[in-house]
Amino acid sequence: MPLSPFGYYITFATHGHVLRGRVVTPTPAGEDVLPYLLDEARRAVVLATILEVCDYRSWEPLAVHVRLNQVHAVLDANVAAERAIEEIKAYCDRRLERNLREPPKVLRWAEGGNAFHAFDAAELREEIEFTLRGLGDPMTVFDAGAT
Repeated sequence: MPLSPFGYYITFATHGHVLRGRVVTPTPAGEDVLPYLLDEARRAVVLATILEVCDYRSWEPLAVHVRLNQVHAVLDANVAAERAIEEIKAYCDRRLERNLREPPKVLRWAEGGNAFHAFDAAELREEIEFTLRGLGDPMTVFDAGAT
């Protein structure tokens, strides 16, 4: 498994949900927006899209776990984690609109996300293990070690 100084664990939530330790940005007054959930069809599109983005950008996906209201991934990429999060969200928006015929401009993602850099192979393995087995019952998962 290649290890660059840019190996990291990223996670981001769907609209209406919060990652631990994040401040919630309230919905503007008068807007009644339901939380966005990733059902099985949406999770499949999101996972396929993440793998496609990684292939296109020459990033290596090591583990991905798409859950009902959060996305977790361990990547070996040559960009800042924040940029990877934003690119993944943008690609997923387009694919969900195209593949599932969802309307454009749907609020799908909470602002930002979290990133934790792995500074050695042991930390990277811990993040992979957590992503694959530390989040409860598996939902929609990619494990590079299983392929």
